[in-house]
Amino acid sequence: MSGSLARRLIAAPAAFVLIVATIALARLITVTAPDGSDNARPWVHQGQMNESVVERTFEVTVLTVRGGRAYEGVYESRTTEGVFLLVRARVMALEVETEVRRAEVVDESGNTYSAQILEGLSDRSLLPRISMEGELLFEVPPAVATHLVLRVSSTIGDLPQHQTVVEVPLQIGADDVRAWSDETDPLTVMPTEVVG
Repeated sequence: MSGSLARRLIAAPAAFVLIVATIALARLITVTAPDGSDNARPWVHQGQMNESVVERTFEVTVLTVRGGRAYEGVYESRTTEGVFLLVRARVMALEVETEVRRAEVVDESGNTYSAQILEGLSDRSLLPRISMEGELLFEVPPAVATHLVLRVSSTIGDLPQHQTVVEVPLQIGADDVRAWSDETDPLTVMPTEVVG
C-alpha cells in the first residue's frame, strides 16, 4: 500500500469526524446565541406568595386571594358570570417615592386581565420604607382561575426592555373557584392601610 493511499484512508474518516463536529458546533451556536427578541424582554423577578420580591423601585408581598361572583365598592357594585378576585398585597417603596402603575394576572395561554381597581396601591404615591397593604381587583373566567400569575410593575411603557416586573403565581385551588362561583354575597374591598 502506497503512502498516499494510506493517508487518504486515514484522512477520509478524520474529515468525516471534522465535518460532523463542525455541524454540531454550528447547531450549538445557533441554539445558544441571543436573538433580536432577547433585548425586548422585561426584567422578570419571580417569587411566591407570602415572600417579599423586589422590583426596581418597590418591594411587594402577595398575601392572600379571595373571590366571589359580586363585589361592592365605594362607587359601584357589580356581578359577573366569571369570578372576581381580590388579591391583597403589601407594597413598600425602596429608596424613592414610587407607584404601582401596572397590575395584571396572566393565564397559562398568555391572556392578561388588568386590575380593575388598585385600591390604595396606585391612587397615591408610595413613600420610601413605609409599607402599605391594599387589594387589587381582577375579573377572570372561572376556567383559568387556578393557573394565574400576578404581574406588577412601576412602569407601564410600551418598551418591555425598559421594564422590571414582579411575577407571583397565585395559590388558587379548584375547590376555591367552585365555592367563589357559588358565592352570592358581594365581596367588600378592604381599606388600604399603613402597616409599617
